[in-house]
Amino acid sequence: MKLHQKFLATVGSVALLLALSSFASCADDSETNTTPGFRVTLETRAELLEGPTFTNAFDWEITLSKVYVSSGALYYFDGSPIESAALPAPDSESKLGFLNPFAPSVAYAHPGHYQAGEAKGEMLEATSFELVAGTATLATGEGTSGLFRSARFTFNSPATGPNAGELGDKVLVVEGTAVKGALSKIFRLEGGEADVLDAANEPAIEGSTFDEVDVQSDGVVTIHFNPEVWFDQAELDDVVDSSDGEPVLVPADDRAAKSFVRGIKKSSAITFSFAAD
Repeated sequence: MKLHQKFLATVGSVALLLALSSFASCADDSETNTTPGFRVTLETRAELLEGPTFTNAFDWEITLSKVYVSSGALYYFDGSPIESAALPAPDSESKLGFLNPFAPSVAYAHPGHYQAGEAKGEMLEATSFELVAGTATLATGEGTSGLFRSARFTFNSPATGPNAGELGDKVLVVEGTAVKGALSKIFRLEGGEADVLDAANEPAIEGSTFDEVDVQSDGVVTIHFNPEVWFDQAELDDVVDSSDGEPVLVPADDRAAKSFVRGIKKSSAITFSFAAD
Protein backbone atom coordinates (compact mmCIF):
# COMPACT_ATOMS: atom_id res chain seq x y z
CA MET A 1 0.00 0.00 0.00
CA LYS A 2 1.27 3.47 -0.77
CA LEU A 3 2.45 5.48 2.25
CA HIS A 4 -0.25 8.13 1.97
CA GLN A 5 -2.95 5.44 1.73
CA LYS A 6 -1.62 3.82 4.91
CA PHE A 7 -1.70 7.21 6.61
CA LEU A 8 -5.31 7.89 5.55
CA ALA A 9 -6.45 4.43 6.64
CA THR A 10 -4.75 4.87 10.02
CA VAL A 11 -6.26 8.31 10.52
CA GLY A 12 -9.73 6.96 9.71
CA SER A 13 -9.41 4.08 12.19
CA VAL A 14 -8.03 6.36 14.92
CA ALA A 15 -10.87 8.83 14.37
CA LEU A 16 -13.44 6.08 14.71
CA LEU A 17 -11.82 4.67 17.85
CA LEU A 18 -11.73 8.12 19.44
CA ALA A 19 -15.40 8.62 18.57
CA LEU A 20 -16.30 5.27 20.10
CA SER A 21 -14.30 5.75 23.29
CA SER A 22 -15.64 9.25 23.89
CA PHE A 23 -19.18 7.92 24.23
CA ALA A 24 -18.42 4.64 26.04
CA SER A 25 -18.88 6.30 29.45
CA CYS A 26 -22.53 7.27 29.01
CA ALA A 27 -24.37 6.59 32.25
CA ASP A 28 -27.39 4.67 30.92
CA ASP A 29 -29.42 3.86 27.81
CA SER A 30 -31.72 6.85 28.24
CA GLU A 31 -28.76 9.23 28.23
CA THR A 32 -27.07 7.40 25.36
CA ASN A 33 -30.07 7.55 23.07
CA THR A 34 -30.33 11.33 23.38
CA THR A 35 -26.62 11.94 22.75
CA PRO A 36 -25.48 12.41 19.13
CA GLY A 37 -22.77 9.94 18.17
CA PHE A 38 -23.33 7.28 20.82
CA ARG A 39 -21.69 3.90 20.47
CA VAL A 40 -23.47 1.02 18.71
CA THR A 41 -22.70 -2.69 18.37
CA LEU A 42 -22.98 -4.06 14.83
CA GLU A 43 -23.46 -7.76 14.21
CA THR A 44 -22.42 -8.82 10.71
CA ARG A 45 -23.94 -11.22 8.20
CA ALA A 46 -23.39 -12.07 4.53
CA GLU A 47 -25.81 -13.47 1.97
CA LEU A 48 -26.62 -13.71 -1.72
CA LEU A 49 -28.79 -10.83 -2.89
CA GLU A 50 -30.95 -13.17 -4.97
CA GLY A 51 -31.22 -16.91 -5.44
CA PRO A 52 -28.39 -18.90 -7.00
CA THR A 53 -30.09 -19.15 -10.42
CA PHE A 54 -30.25 -16.29 -12.94
CA THR A 55 -29.88 -15.54 -16.67
CA ASN A 56 -27.12 -13.26 -17.91
CA ALA A 57 -26.94 -10.83 -20.84
CA PHE A 58 -25.86 -13.63 -23.21
CA ASP A 59 -28.85 -15.83 -22.32
CA TRP A 60 -26.88 -18.30 -20.23
CA GLU A 61 -29.00 -19.71 -17.42
CA ILE A 62 -26.52 -19.97 -14.58
CA THR A 63 -27.05 -21.97 -11.39
CA LEU A 64 -24.40 -21.60 -8.71
CA SER A 65 -23.60 -24.55 -6.45
CA LYS A 66 -20.77 -22.95 -4.43
CA VAL A 67 -19.75 -19.36 -3.70
CA TYR A 68 -16.70 -19.15 -1.43
CA VAL A 69 -15.59 -15.71 -0.25
CA SER A 70 -12.48 -14.72 1.70
CA SER A 71 -13.25 -11.40 3.36
CA GLY A 72 -11.15 -8.94 5.33
CA ALA A 73 -12.10 -5.81 7.23
CA LEU A 74 -15.28 -3.83 6.53
CA TYR A 75 -15.62 -0.06 6.91
CA TYR A 76 -18.76 2.10 6.90
CA PHE A 77 -19.01 5.82 6.09
CA ASP A 78 -21.49 8.67 5.82
CA GLY A 79 -20.33 9.73 2.34
CA SER A 80 -22.49 9.03 -0.68
CA PRO A 81 -21.71 5.80 -2.60
CA ILE A 82 -20.26 5.80 -6.08
CA GLU A 83 -22.96 6.65 -8.60
CA SER A 84 -23.68 4.38 -11.57
CA ALA A 85 -21.85 5.47 -14.68
CA ALA A 86 -23.90 7.14 -17.40
CA LEU A 87 -22.20 5.06 -20.08
CA PRO A 88 -22.53 1.28 -20.44
CA ALA A 89 -19.73 -0.95 -19.23
CA PRO A 90 -17.00 -1.54 -21.83
CA ASP A 91 -16.54 -5.22 -22.65
CA SER A 92 -13.67 -5.86 -25.04
CA GLU A 93 -14.59 -9.54 -25.07
CA SER A 94 -18.14 -8.98 -26.31
CA LYS A 95 -19.47 -10.84 -29.31
CA LEU A 96 -19.45 -7.72 -31.47
CA GLY A 97 -15.96 -6.64 -30.45
CA PHE A 98 -17.04 -3.09 -29.52
CA LEU A 99 -18.97 -1.18 -26.86
CA ASN A 100 -22.46 -2.56 -26.50
CA PRO A 101 -24.89 0.41 -26.27
CA PHE A 102 -27.51 -1.82 -24.70
CA ALA A 103 -25.30 -3.11 -21.85
CA PRO A 104 -26.47 -2.07 -18.36
CA SER A 105 -24.73 0.80 -16.60
CA VAL A 106 -22.46 -0.20 -13.74
CA ALA A 107 -20.60 1.54 -10.94
CA TYR A 108 -16.82 1.78 -11.06
CA ALA A 109 -14.47 3.24 -8.47
CA HIS A 110 -12.65 6.15 -10.11
CA PRO A 111 -9.97 7.94 -8.05
CA GLY A 112 -11.29 11.23 -6.73
CA HIS A 113 -14.97 10.49 -7.49
CA TYR A 114 -15.75 8.89 -4.13
CA GLN A 115 -15.61 10.91 -0.93
CA ALA A 116 -15.96 8.54 2.01
CA GLY A 117 -16.73 11.26 4.51
CA GLU A 118 -16.82 10.47 8.22
CA ALA A 119 -16.01 6.95 9.41
CA LYS A 120 -19.11 5.47 11.07
CA GLY A 121 -18.20 1.86 11.82
CA GLU A 122 -15.99 -1.12 11.14
CA MET A 123 -15.63 -4.88 11.46
CA LEU A 124 -11.98 -5.94 11.43
CA GLU A 125 -11.90 -9.74 11.62
CA ALA A 126 -10.96 -11.66 8.46
CA THR A 127 -12.87 -14.86 7.71
CA SER A 128 -14.27 -17.02 4.92
CA PHE A 129 -17.76 -18.30 4.14
CA GLU A 130 -19.89 -20.10 1.55
CA LEU A 131 -23.06 -18.32 0.44
CA VAL A 132 -25.19 -20.85 -1.49
CA ALA A 133 -25.81 -22.79 1.72
CA GLY A 134 -27.40 -19.72 3.31
CA THR A 135 -26.67 -16.63 5.36
CA ALA A 136 -23.19 -16.55 6.92
CA THR A 137 -22.48 -15.05 10.34
CA LEU A 138 -19.33 -12.94 10.62
CA ALA A 139 -17.69 -11.25 13.59
CA THR A 140 -19.34 -8.39 15.48
CA GLY A 141 -18.19 -4.86 14.69
CA GLU A 142 -18.83 -1.47 16.24
CA GLY A 143 -19.61 2.08 15.25
CA THR A 144 -21.21 5.35 16.20
CA SER A 145 -24.81 6.39 15.62
CA GLY A 146 -25.72 8.55 12.67
CA LEU A 147 -26.03 8.36 8.92
CA PHE A 148 -24.56 5.35 7.09
CA ARG A 149 -24.46 5.66 3.28
CA SER A 150 -21.45 3.82 1.84
CA ALA A 151 -18.98 1.07 2.66
CA ARG A 152 -15.58 -0.38 1.85
CA PHE A 153 -15.29 -4.16 1.46
CA THR A 154 -11.87 -5.80 1.58
CA PHE A 155 -10.81 -9.25 0.46
CA ASN A 156 -8.25 -11.30 2.38
CA SER A 157 -5.47 -13.56 1.05
CA PRO A 158 -4.52 -16.16 2.04
CA ALA A 159 -7.92 -17.13 3.33
CA THR A 160 -8.64 -17.76 7.00
CA GLY A 161 -11.68 -19.18 8.73
CA PRO A 162 -13.95 -22.15 8.05
CA ASN A 163 -13.51 -22.24 4.25
CA ALA A 164 -9.80 -21.50 4.05
CA GLY A 165 -9.12 -24.99 2.68
CA GLU A 166 -11.41 -24.47 -0.32
CA LEU A 167 -10.05 -20.98 -1.05
CA GLY A 168 -6.30 -21.21 -0.39
CA ASP A 169 -4.77 -18.01 -1.75
CA LYS A 170 -7.93 -17.12 -3.72
CA VAL A 171 -10.40 -14.50 -2.52
CA LEU A 172 -13.42 -15.74 -4.48
CA VAL A 173 -14.23 -19.21 -5.87
CA VAL A 174 -17.48 -19.93 -7.69
CA GLU A 175 -18.76 -23.24 -9.03
CA GLY A 176 -21.92 -23.96 -10.98
CA THR A 177 -23.57 -24.92 -14.23
CA ALA A 178 -24.48 -22.80 -17.24
CA VAL A 179 -27.02 -23.83 -19.86
CA LYS A 180 -27.90 -22.21 -23.18
CA GLY A 181 -29.85 -24.24 -25.73
CA ALA A 182 -28.01 -27.52 -26.29
CA LEU A 183 -24.88 -26.28 -24.52
CA SER A 184 -24.24 -27.18 -20.90
CA LYS A 185 -21.11 -26.20 -18.97
CA ILE A 186 -19.97 -27.17 -15.48
CA PHE A 187 -17.46 -24.57 -14.39
CA ARG A 188 -15.19 -23.30 -11.64
CA LEU A 189 -14.07 -19.66 -11.66
CA GLU A 190 -11.46 -18.22 -9.32
CA GLY A 191 -10.48 -14.69 -8.36
CA GLY A 192 -7.14 -13.98 -6.73
CA GLU A 193 -5.87 -10.99 -4.78
CA ALA A 194 -4.27 -9.49 -7.90
CA ASP A 195 -7.66 -9.56 -9.61
CA VAL A 196 -9.35 -7.28 -7.07
CA LEU A 197 -6.71 -4.60 -6.46
CA ASP A 198 -8.08 -1.06 -6.47
CA ALA A 199 -6.37 2.19 -7.53
CA ALA A 200 -4.44 2.20 -4.24
CA ASN A 201 -3.19 -1.35 -4.86
CA GLU A 202 -5.46 -2.70 -2.13
CA PRO A 203 -7.70 -5.81 -2.50
CA ALA A 204 -10.82 -3.76 -1.85
CA ILE A 205 -14.05 -2.42 -3.30
CA GLU A 206 -14.66 1.18 -2.29
CA GLY A 207 -17.82 3.23 -2.42
CA SER A 208 -20.31 0.36 -2.30
CA THR A 209 -23.86 1.36 -1.52
CA PHE A 210 -24.94 1.13 2.10
CA ASP A 211 -28.73 1.51 1.99
CA GLU A 212 -29.04 4.95 3.57
CA VAL A 213 -30.03 4.69 7.21
CA ASP A 214 -29.83 6.81 10.35
CA VAL A 215 -28.50 4.27 12.85
CA GLN A 216 -29.82 4.94 16.35
CA SER A 217 -29.42 1.55 18.02
CA ASP A 218 -27.46 -1.68 17.98
CA GLY A 219 -28.28 -3.87 15.01
CA VAL A 220 -27.17 -6.11 12.16
CA VAL A 221 -25.19 -5.11 9.08
CA THR A 222 -25.79 -7.46 6.15
CA ILE A 223 -23.46 -7.71 3.15
CA HIS A 224 -25.39 -8.58 -0.01
CA PHE A 225 -23.41 -10.27 -2.80
CA ASN A 226 -24.91 -10.06 -6.28
CA PRO A 227 -23.40 -12.74 -8.58
CA GLU A 228 -25.55 -11.50 -11.47
CA VAL A 229 -23.13 -8.57 -11.70
CA TRP A 230 -20.14 -10.95 -11.76
CA PHE A 231 -21.61 -12.98 -14.63
CA ASP A 232 -23.62 -10.40 -16.57
CA GLN A 233 -21.17 -10.17 -19.50
CA ALA A 234 -19.79 -13.73 -19.26
CA GLU A 235 -19.85 -15.69 -22.52
CA LEU A 236 -19.19 -19.35 -21.69
CA ASP A 237 -19.11 -20.97 -25.13
CA ASP A 238 -15.36 -21.59 -24.92
CA VAL A 239 -15.45 -23.35 -21.54
CA VAL A 240 -14.29 -26.94 -21.93
CA ASP A 241 -16.98 -29.57 -21.46
CA SER A 242 -16.69 -31.63 -18.28
CA SER A 243 -15.78 -35.26 -18.92
CA ASP A 244 -16.69 -36.57 -15.47
CA GLY A 245 -19.43 -34.27 -14.17
CA GLU A 246 -16.98 -32.28 -12.05
CA PRO A 247 -16.51 -28.51 -12.45
CA VAL A 248 -13.90 -27.49 -15.03
CA LEU A 249 -11.50 -24.75 -13.95
CA VAL A 250 -11.79 -21.90 -16.44
CA PRO A 251 -8.29 -20.59 -17.36
CA ALA A 252 -7.52 -16.99 -16.45
CA ASP A 253 -7.01 -16.06 -20.11
CA ASP A 254 -10.44 -17.37 -21.16
CA ARG A 255 -12.91 -14.61 -22.04
CA ALA A 256 -15.39 -15.91 -19.46
CA ALA A 257 -12.76 -15.65 -16.72
CA LYS A 258 -11.77 -12.14 -17.84
CA SER A 259 -15.37 -11.01 -17.77
CA PHE A 260 -15.86 -12.59 -14.35
CA VAL A 261 -12.86 -10.67 -12.96
CA ARG A 262 -14.22 -7.41 -14.35
CA GLY A 263 -17.55 -8.17 -12.71
CA ILE A 264 -16.18 -8.79 -9.22
CA LYS A 265 -14.47 -5.38 -9.27
CA LYS A 266 -17.75 -3.52 -9.73
CA SER A 267 -19.00 -1.71 -6.66
CA SER A 268 -22.57 -2.70 -7.50
CA ALA A 269 -21.69 -6.37 -6.93
CA ILE A 270 -21.64 -5.81 -3.14
CA THR A 271 -24.14 -3.72 -1.18
CA PHE A 272 -24.86 -3.27 2.52
CA SER A 273 -27.92 -2.78 4.70
CA PHE A 274 -28.73 -2.31 8.39
CA ALA A 275 -31.54 -3.67 10.53
CA ALA A 276 -32.05 -2.50 14.11
CA ASP A 277 -32.22 -5.10 16.88
